[in-house]
Amino acid sequence: MTQKDEIRQLHALLQYKNRWYIEYSAPFNPIFEDIAELAKEYANDRLSSMSVNNLYNRYLKWAKEDHIMPPNSSYYHVFMDDIVWDLGLRALKRRDKDLYCESIVLRIKFN
Repeated sequence: MTQKDEIRQLHALLQYKNRWYIEYSAPFNPIFEDIAELAKEYANDRLSSMSVNNLYNRYLKWAKEDHIMPPNSSYYHVFMDDIVWDLGLRALKRRDKDLYCESIVLRIKFN
């Protein structure tokens, strides 16, 4: 199976919103929670509407970079966590981006 085929399977999975969700971790503070919730909603909307080609192109770009792989983590799961976090960052204003980068983590979870 090629990488493109694996990305197609991942994309097919993302089309079923009942099979995945995005969660966040943030300091217990209303400001951080509001920022995290905004980023989460934006990432959720964008991820579910992403095309196969867009997902594949993001994967190719991501695969060229160095990554820290946590023990027992899937390569594609780390890739998806990175995409979700990057999408969340796009939704924010400058001040909020700084807080997001310092303190908030978005992750995709599969059911």
